Amino acid sequence: YRDRAVDVPPQIAGAPVSELVTLLGHPGDRIRYRAKIELRARPSAEVIAAADKWLSALDPSDAEYEHHRLEVLWLHQYHNIPSRSLLEAVLASPDFRARAAAVRVASHWRDQFDDTLSILKRAATDEHPRVRLEAIRAASFLPIAEAVEVPLITTELASDEYIEYTRNETMRALEPYWRSALERGEPIAVTSEVGMRWLLQRVRVDELVKMPRSGAVYQELLTRDDVAENYRREAIEAMANANDLPPLLVLLEALKRLDAQAALRSSAFDLGRLLANWNRAELQAHRDKLSEFAANAASPATRQFGFVALMMADGNTQATWELACKSVSSLKDVIASVAMIPDFVLQEELAARIEPLFEDLPGQLKQQLGDRQDAKGTYGRYVRIELPGRRRTLTLAEVEVMSDGRNIARGGTATQSATSHGGVAERAIDGRTSGSYSSGTQTHTPENSRDPWWEVDLGDEYPLDAIRVFNRTEGGLGRRLDGFTLSVLDGSRAPVFTRESIPAPAPSTEIQLEAGGPQGTIRRAAMEAMVYVRGREAATFARLAKYVVDNRDRSTAVRALLKVPQREWPVDQADGVLASLLEFLKSLPADARRTPAATDALQLAEALTSTLPNDQARATRRLLRELGVRHLRLGTVPHRMVYDQEQLVVEAGKQVELQFENADIMPHNFVITIPGAMEEVGLLAEATGQQPGALQRHFVPQTDKILVSSELLQPRESQTLVFNAPQQPGIYPYVCTYPGHWRRMFGKLIVVEDLDDFVEQGDAYLTAKGLAPADEYLKMIRPARAWQLADLQPALDEFAHGRSYSAGKRMFQVATCVSCHRLNREGNEFGPDLSKYDPKWQPAQLLKHMVEPSAEINKDYQTQTFELTSGQVVTGLVVSSDATSLKVVENPLASVEPRTIARQDVDSQAVSTKSLMPEGLLDRLTREEIMDLLAYIYSRADQQHEIYQEDGHAHHHHH
Repeated sequence: YRDRAVDVPPQIAGAPVSELVTLLGHPGDRIRYRAKIELRARPSAEVIAAADKWLSALDPSDAEYEHHRLEVLWLHQYHNIPSRSLLEAVLASPDFRARAAAVRVASHWRDQFDDTLSILKRAATDEHPRVRLEAIRAASFLPIAEAVEVPLITTELASDEYIEYTRNETMRALEPYWRSALERGEPIAVTSEVGMRWLLQRVRVDELVKMPRSGAVYQELLTRDDVAENYRREAIEAMANANDLPPLLVLLEALKRLDAQAALRSSAFDLGRLLANWNRAELQAHRDKLSEFAANAASPATRQFGFVALMMADGNTQATWELACKSVSSLKDVIASVAMIPDFVLQEELAARIEPLFEDLPGQLKQQLGDRQDAKGTYGRYVRIELPGRRRTLTLAEVEVMSDGRNIARGGTATQSATSHGGVAERAIDGRTSGSYSSGTQTHTPENSRDPWWEVDLGDEYPLDAIRVFNRTEGGLGRRLDGFTLSVLDGSRAPVFTRESIPAPAPSTEIQLEAGGPQGTIRRAAMEAMVYVRGREAATFARLAKYVVDNRDRSTAVRALLKVPQREWPVDQADGVLASLLEFLKSLPADARRTPAATDALQLAEALTSTLPNDQARATRRLLRELGVRHLRLGTVPHRMVYDQEQLVVEAGKQVELQFENADIMPHNFVITIPGAMEEVGLLAEATGQQPGALQRHFVPQTDKILVSSELLQPRESQTLVFNAPQQPGIYPYVCTYPGHWRRMFGKLIVVEDLDDFVEQGDAYLTAKGLAPADEYLKMIRPARAWQLADLQPALDEFAHGRSYSAGKRMFQVATCVSCHRLNREGNEFGPDLSKYDPKWQPAQLLKHMVEPSAEINKDYQTQTFELTSGQVVTGLVVSSDATSLKVVENPLASVEPRTIARQDVDSQAVSTKSLMPEGLLDRLTREEIMDLLAYIYSRADQQHEIYQEDGHAHHHHH
């Protein structure tokens, strides 16, 4: 710039302080920098006085005023002479650059002020991200637990990758301080709502319930996992009062928030259970809200709770069924909800609607679908992920392949184009979704390779609902997966589904498929649902058996049959199912016999051998052992807080593979103890259930008396346990150690030397070997189901706790009480009116009459035995007679129509010592079901009876 005058730098060295401070307003960066270096060497008091005087003379309307004022603040910093007034002025500057710089100055003066944390909290709410970034960084230098609130406050505002990185690093730097404070039980003083939420999420449940109540505390009590129901109800009532809302709407809003989260927590199932049991009048008053919730919730489980609430509101299933029949997805949800319905009468009504769906769709839905009703859908065996192009790197955190709501990828075999950094293909089906490679759960192909791929072989063709892909999350490494291709191939490797150019998941994505078409989807949903309907087991078994034999949706039918209690299996149906399973298993190559379909078939086939003659059963079990590894399955019963099997049998020292599935709507675990230790372990679990680390230990207490334990499974989760059976034969308890469950939820693991001998001889084998339960609770379990009064006597100790009105009402039908007795306007008036039993009777006396009907017979209902002249013997109750004939009801369970006997045909007549009520009517019921039936009769079918009350409030325990 030849036409511009040469810039003459001002005199700096040796210049007086009064002139040097004016150079802070010079436009040249180097000039200002050199001036400050010179001023640093001058007396601090003189420099600061001169700078303050210069600043006071400036015009605040000058465009450069904010910068000049910041230069003076920096000068104060250089001389370490804090000025709170100047700092506050710059912190309030209209220029975000000045505010951000002032925050950094505040971090350097953090030891000079008592309220540095307050300064940073204010800055954390600044409208500009640069200021918030400086506040987050500054907080990392504060060696106090409360500093964590600064980065937390910024989470309420817009973010970017720089803020997120700095926030993560600051949280990491502050973790030792806040974690140490929590461990020592020291209070952390937070003032913001987000800080309070964060803090409450980190206190233990036992500490949370003791904290002074506030809106944030109530919110945490409502949505935190593992909080007792009474605290959740307290929170709902308090929040409803504070916001002038009906309690039901508070509950629905909480469920909506939980439903919107990436993974459904166990607290959502707790709230869903509350919703299903809510006051009917309030459910009816807000039916429109329930209908909207059921239709629009993101998670299938929460939608199902919504449909259950609709049915409970109506007291019938009609309107909900009509709503469900408008779409395949809604109908599938309503079918799946049958296990969640706490009212067993409503459950039975819904089951009657579901049964026809094994064969056909509802007419309303068929009309809507038109030609689409016959679509086959997506059946696939191979799921393949490809990353087309040069210089590509394929890393997967997890791939979930969903079929009928179950992740079947876990049982598959994974391969990939090549492996690097130890990232083997199997890591993508290990059940862990962490996005961090350091967690050891991710796959990895060599960097910059051409067209890398990953694939899982499911072992058989399955109807596929959806595929979920979880990505890496460190930094920008997740972008490597951008543009991937997902393919599904059938058994002959022909593509049945392909989607290309899929964006990189952040951190996961779900690709929806068409499953097995409308008819197949609904049929399989019906298969899975009907096994939970009490009293229809034999009919359900017969329906499912047909699909196994015909090889239509066989894997679903087999899995469902495994959930039908073995004591309910109709023997005449077993041979065909067993033959079909053997044919299927023999057709499989050896490497395909460990797939989920094969292992389920192996387990069902082995169980079915119990229906064969001993020699044939032994030979069949030998064949099955040659075909594959022996598997066991154990599930839970919805609403009942019991395992679905009270007995498992294994051979001593042999490896055991146990599939543990939680079908309930509350969490459960599975723990095997040494003989005689069940009560001790259960009490220890209760005593330590609120201690730090209890949740991380899955509520399994720390004791050497536990041999095997599972994780704490949330609703609808499963886990495969592989362990060696104890070497010593005996009867080992298995129990759920989740707090409050152990007294109801247990069974016995029978360890024998020879499995075949035990299967053939049963209890006689145990007697011969001297094997008997050492645990009092296990003595209540009688696999033979010939209930004796002594077997049920110990259960009376727990009779007053956890009784279910609707379960008792259902058992009144299942045990065929309705055939002879009338109660609550149901049943026949043939036997005594059960609402008019002696008011002095206690539950023990009623139970005696139920188990031993002939011990004491009402004279009005004594049966007569007639020997006829033909030699025939007739036993029954005389309901009427005249001079020429008698009318006798022989078997009221079959028919109450009397048989007419002419008096002239009677050779002899005597009063029978046997009651017309047959013994063994309770043998189909479990111990808990008998207690619920007893409570139903004892209460005279009064739902408001004290047996159904808890803490002065009606309850509906449907465990």
